[in-house]
Amino acid sequence: MRAIESAIDELGGHLCAEGGKDCTIYSSCEPCLMCMGAILYAGIGRLVYAATIQDSRFAVNEILAPSKDVAKFCVNRKIEIVPELEREKAAKVLREWKSHSRA
Repeated sequence: MRAIESAIDELGGHLCAEGGKDCTIYSSCEPCLMCMGAILYAGIGRLVYAATIQDSRFAVNEILAPSKDVAKFCVNRKIEIVPELEREKAAKVLREWKSHSRA
């Protein structure tokens, strides 16, 4: 959410040409339901993420809704989703964070 807000602020209230379809957002983990909704609403054209929403169960309690499934319900905007870039490294970070936060 903050990345989207920052991009809008930086670009003077607009993401990119034609509502952001030329923009790519990178995330260490597949976005939660709320963040995926914001990405689609902003019209960002490409999402690249590392760990999956299933991997995030190590770190947080949230609704496990895969991004591709959420994107299906957005009829006015299309998004390219590039999943699991360096997934194992990102999932390891989530597991380590969770184990340290319990200590």
